[in-house]
Amino acid sequence: MGASVTAVEMLLVLTLIENLFFSCIGANSSGSCIMNEREALLKFKHDLVDPSNRLMSWIGEDCCTWKGVSCNNLTGHVIKLDLHISVPSSFTEGSWKFEQSRLGGEINHSLLNLRHLNYVDLSGNDFSSVEFPSFLFSLQKLKYLDLSSAQFSGKVPHHFGNLSYLQYLDLSWNYFTADNLHFLSSLSSLKYLDLSNVDLSGAANWLHSINMLPALVELRLSICHLSNIPSLPHINFTSLDVFDIQGNNLNSTIPLWLFNISNFKYLDLSENVFQGSISSQMGNYNYLSFLDLSENELEGEIPGTLRNLCSLIELNLADNKFRGDISGSFGSSSGCIQSNLKTLILESNNFSGSLPGNLGQFKHLEYLDLSSNSFQGPIPTFIGQLSNLKYLDIHNNSLDGVVSELHFSELTSLTYLIMDGNSLVFDVGSTWVPPFQLQTIELSSCKKNISDLKMSNAGISESIPAWFENISFSIQRIYLDYNNFDGPLIDFPSDVSVLDLSKNLLQGHIHKTVGDIMPEMRFFSLSNNHLNGSIPKSLCQINLYVIDLAHNNLSGYIPKSMGSLGRLVSLHLENNNLQGSIPTSLKRLHVWTLDLSGNALTGPIPSWIGENISSLRIIDVHSNMFGGEIPPELCVLEHSSLFWQFTAMAFSELEFDDIWELYPSYDVMDYDEHAAAYVKGRQLEYTKTIRFLFSIDLSGNNFVGEIPQELTLLTRLRNLNLSRNYLKGHIPSKLAT
Repeated sequence: MGASVTAVEMLLVLTLIENLFFSCIGANSSGSCIMNEREALLKFKHDLVDPSNRLMSWIGEDCCTWKGVSCNNLTGHVIKLDLHISVPSSFTEGSWKFEQSRLGGEINHSLLNLRHLNYVDLSGNDFSSVEFPSFLFSLQKLKYLDLSSAQFSGKVPHHFGNLSYLQYLDLSWNYFTADNLHFLSSLSSLKYLDLSNVDLSGAANWLHSINMLPALVELRLSICHLSNIPSLPHINFTSLDVFDIQGNNLNSTIPLWLFNISNFKYLDLSENVFQGSISSQMGNYNYLSFLDLSENELEGEIPGTLRNLCSLIELNLADNKFRGDISGSFGSSSGCIQSNLKTLILESNNFSGSLPGNLGQFKHLEYLDLSSNSFQGPIPTFIGQLSNLKYLDIHNNSLDGVVSELHFSELTSLTYLIMDGNSLVFDVGSTWVPPFQLQTIELSSCKKNISDLKMSNAGISESIPAWFENISFSIQRIYLDYNNFDGPLIDFPSDVSVLDLSKNLLQGHIHKTVGDIMPEMRFFSLSNNHLNGSIPKSLCQINLYVIDLAHNNLSGYIPKSMGSLGRLVSLHLENNNLQGSIPTSLKRLHVWTLDLSGNALTGPIPSWIGENISSLRIIDVHSNMFGGEIPPELCVLEHSSLFWQFTAMAFSELEFDDIWELYPSYDVMDYDEHAAAYVKGRQLEYTKTIRFLFSIDLSGNNFVGEIPQELTLLTRLRNLNLSRNYLKGHIPSKLAT
């Protein structure tokens, strides 16, 4: 009892002495920062290059509040220096900001005065002009040291062995070399070691040195120029969870000692030259969540024991020489590999046989790549039940059979679909709406038994794939509208009858020979893109029913040969940069819709529009440079429902609904006729409700003269816009009332 009291008393005395000592050596009035340590940090800062002023907070008396500095709450000593900056995963717009934020310059020896420092992280900075800071080895209390991606170079010093308390050491992605790793034998507390990209080609006994680390949990040695992996008669680092030896030149079978470490959670042996087969012992890794054996020379069949990897989340066996049926590992209901697996990559092997139906039990699967193998037979309909699937690639196999709507029924998360290089037949209905929004799709070499290819509003963001040029359909109707396709407009197969690429981001010219390339085309919509150039004359040589090129940057003149389109029903050229007058040849047209608004067209409005085109229901010419007087002939159109945006003023609702029933082809039944109207200063878009539009808009031209009295005959007129013209005279009395 007396001994216990004495020990407590001694502890109190020692604490009092320590506090008095801190006061004497210069702790500030708040007791939060030791003065000489503050001075050491300022000297360290002085020698650094800080282009983005990251250390702007390093002012004032209390260094414990400075960014990247942490102190012991009791003693005030600096114990942590964290000045890391995260390296971007790829060269992006953020890369410039990263480069500007990197610290550089000299590392001042003043850090030696931070004798209680146990954590240093300088990763991601740029110290390419300085030598390795060997004085750090005097900071013997260090437990954490991260110098990764900091541009250091030279040999790894053997003095690391002085840091006997070190638990975390990361020297990766610098320009280091190492003749040996003997210093590791002194780091008995080390749990994390990352030497990725350190050249270990001269370190013959590297593995024996690492085997001296009994507490090691994570080991990363990717791209270390290793050419052999020695055998180990006895394993010390049995606590290892993570082993990454990716990207070396290891030319052997997978070492058997790996199977004596049962704790593996992450195992990456990819991008080596491992040979032979996979041991059935691989199925004993009860905790394994990540396994990557890709890009090796492994062969044989996959052992059925892999089905017992209940914790596995990602499995990558791509680019090997594996063969045989996969049903033993992935088609057996007795295993549990399906419990958590999210990624399965078997690409570029020699697997054969049919796809096991039990793959449908992999409910968590997000990424499935079975491409470039020899799988045969149909695709099981289980595919359609994988609601979490984002990426599906089965290209370059020998798959056949019918792909129906059932194969996609629940794929609401799908963004990548790659199925080309098979003999599949697509059979989906014309009214089918895919439940997904794709970014990438490749279906070349597949046969399509479908009435339409509809990928409208699928969120696809890329250039139009070249394989569309050779795609073959039983009925050629392609709907790719409402996406983000960019780049140039490609050629499509010659038998395409409907092509809708509206509301994308396409650029460049419309090919001059587009009409020669697709002579069967009846519906052609490229509206709302960024196309320029002129309207190809070859379009006027085919039997088009609908041309919609609105909202682009087209220029030049309206081709005179457009008057030969005897079956044309709807012509939309609005909101481009077209110039010149309306060609006289257009009087031979029998169109219901003629929209030329928002261009730079000049000349008078020809009277023959009212005299010759008796079929007109919709005509819009606002916001051009038309001049002259408004010809009264325009006001006597027998069936006009819109002229310069006016609808159904002498046209019954029933007749308007029957228009498309009279249409000479079923190819364009999905087309929604549309028109815009300015009503009370607001632009309104009319499609299915177009029959309710009772408006005339002649605004934004150069019309002169008086307002025609004939306008008063249009009894259903509700909106009239004659602004921004040069009209004169009196407003007709019937309009005024």
